[in-house]
Amino acid sequence: MSNPYKDLGDSKYWKTCVATKDIDSLPIEIGKTFPIGPDDRIVTAGSCFAQNVGKYLVKNYPDRLLTHGEVAAEMPLFSAAYGNIYTSRQMLELLREVFDGDGETLIAKREDGKFVDVLRPHMFEDGFDTEDEVRAAREAHKAAIKSVFEDGTVFVFTLGLTEVWLDDKTGRALPVCPNIYTGEDVYPCSFASLTMGEVVKDMEQVIAMVKKINPDIRVLLTVSPVPLTATFAATDVLQSTVKSKSILRAAVDELERGNEDVYYFPSFDMLFNPFVATDAFMENKRHVKPEMIENVMRYFDDAFISGESGELALKASNQNDDDDEELSDDIFCDEDEIDGSIGF
Repeated sequence: MSNPYKDLGDSKYWKTCVATKDIDSLPIEIGKTFPIGPDDRIVTAGSCFAQNVGKYLVKNYPDRLLTHGEVAAEMPLFSAAYGNIYTSRQMLELLREVFDGDGETLIAKREDGKFVDVLRPHMFEDGFDTEDEVRAAREAHKAAIKSVFEDGTVFVFTLGLTEVWLDDKTGRALPVCPNIYTGEDVYPCSFASLTMGEVVKDMEQVIAMVKKINPDIRVLLTVSPVPLTATFAATDVLQSTVKSKSILRAAVDELERGNEDVYYFPSFDMLFNPFVATDAFMENKRHVKPEMIENVMRYFDDAFISGESGELALKASNQNDDDDEELSDDIFCDEDEIDGSIGF
């Protein structure tokens, strides 16, 4: 056998793919792709980083993002008003609640006396005056979710975390520990950390449910590059972040290889690495710089919106700074509320 590493192309060699490149010129090779055409309708969900996908689509392809009318202008931009869905378990249980009638409305009282839906506690800034109002809003919300998943042709889901807080009574996965906003009114919940096997199992069921609802839908997975704000695990926050992201990245690889209609977009790989010369993160080393998001989303545009595949070079930006800022402006993360709750 002759040397198998000869003549493979720049993207296959560290020296030519990474060592001499900045983030805006990486010859990243995206494998499986599919064209998202003018008649497609994209459903988005996931962690706070996923909001950037919606913002990019609104700016460039507004007719392709499927957004229910319940999503008000001041809310995080997803296809429905579910807020950030950080974990595979959250996504699975949400679909079970909507399509199988599984689960009950979980309610907590904030420190200011207002009631909130524990599964989307920051979606309504003013809160609710009564528990019945929370339940009524939840019923309307479930109808909205049902509508978008039945009408969508592409589902883009961004996995963000493996650490999760579980409701003690129901076992339901929560987006954030309620006790960061309930004050002295303690909400009973317990900490857990999902394994790779659990993430894969959850997502296999998510994919099966989505395909049952809409057999022709295609699933596009991404992993958020945003580090944890805090960890309740035994390890420090840096190790917990690396562990969490590594589990999610490996799980997504297994899901993509095992499912014909599941695809992966490597935004995480481009941003969450120490090798490129350009620092992708803001001063807090958590949130991604707007111009870096713009660069990454041009990869998405080339690979999926245009239907192209293979080696892609990022387009030089012809947008002004105000256009770039739109992508990261007003991105809301429930996790960020942890800092405020401890006085940071």
